[in-house]
Amino acid sequence: MIHRSHISLESILLFLFSSLLALGNLNPFVPYTTDEDTSLGLTQIFTVVLVPYLLWKYKGHYYNSLLFKGWQKWLVLFWIISFLISLFLSQTSSLGLYAYWGKIFIDIIICILLPISFKNKRVLYYSLFFFSISCVILSLLIFTGLLSSMIDVHNGRLWLWGENPNSSSGRWAVATIYIIYFCIYNPLSWNKYRYLFVIGVFPLLLLIVMSGSRGSLLITTLCLILLFFKSINKSFLKSIIFLIIICIPLYIVVVNYLSSGDFAIIDRLQSSLDEGGNKERDDLLKAALAIFYKNPIFGVGSTNFMELMRGVYHYENTVHNMYAYILAISGLAGFLPFLMFLYKLIKGCFYVRNFNLLPGILLLFILLIAYKTGGILGYLFMWYIFSLVISFVNVTLLDCNKNVYSRKI
Repeated sequence: MIHRSHISLESILLFLFSSLLALGNLNPFVPYTTDEDTSLGLTQIFTVVLVPYLLWKYKGHYYNSLLFKGWQKWLVLFWIISFLISLFLSQTSSLGLYAYWGKIFIDIIICILLPISFKNKRVLYYSLFFFSISCVILSLLIFTGLLSSMIDVHNGRLWLWGENPNSSSGRWAVATIYIIYFCIYNPLSWNKYRYLFVIGVFPLLLLIVMSGSRGSLLITTLCLILLFFKSINKSFLKSIIFLIIICIPLYIVVVNYLSSGDFAIIDRLQSSLDEGGNKERDDLLKAALAIFYKNPIFGVGSTNFMELMRGVYHYENTVHNMYAYILAISGLAGFLPFLMFLYKLIKGCFYVRNFNLLPGILLLFILLIAYKTGGILGYLFMWYIFSLVISFVNVTLLDCNKNVYSRKI
């Protein structure tokens, strides 16, 4: 269980923050609204406490406390360039523009502060543990009907307190991946009772199916295959037995649930294979890239981007691709620093792959999710995953004392 040495005010705040992330955009003051109105959720409100405390606690200990360095400057540079471009190119300096980039600034601060503040790998594993268990508890509340007043099924997709199913399914997917990782690799050195947590995988996977998110389902499958493939090297028989125990009941439950015909995941998966099945998303992507091609250096800014999408291309939705979105709003000037940030993370995960597979799996998941999700740049959960990737790379370097790696990455 949690050792005394791991219990401090900052670790308690981290565990609470991780648990609140499972709630997504739940707004305690407006518990059920449209997704656009829930950008300020309970988790974002909690950051008002977490960020100032970590800034005060670890002032003056930022750069020198990390072996894994070099990514911060690119992240900060990306924000500065993108914000200034949006500010100067906007026709009017609206409050919404400052609120949008202010929120992203807080998300980036969280991403920078967590690796600095938490250099104990067990605390990081517990952070993901509390997040995953909170997701399981939430799933049980959904299936027992206790949250029925906050659930809507629209076009065969489950909406929880008005949040986009693509966003909520991403959190359930990470919880699923971590529970499987936790059971196979036993990072906290628990006894065999940890396998009981596999039970939580079933309601989580059902929620992913009910959300109708094709990307989350397929990317989760890919990440789990990679986890099982890697675990075979440790114990082939144990891995096969574990896989069978999970797959057989899961297949029975999911097929039985889908037979009701209330949810659209099968139709959505089939449409992905049909010609023109992704027409709307493809058209959004073409429109965003067309904006970039006309403004390749600095883009058009976040405000002008949405105005162009509505006025010229007649789309109310944003592009479902973070990379195309960054290119359109800040051009190569903003995209290249962000690309360098991602390059640093990929390189770090590559160097520690033989010591810790988890950061690479988490990074692969969030990069693929960002490829198919709209509005993810302001998604706090994405920045939490980035911070965990950085933290795990850093603590792995510290544990292995691989200073040669830190100089290279």
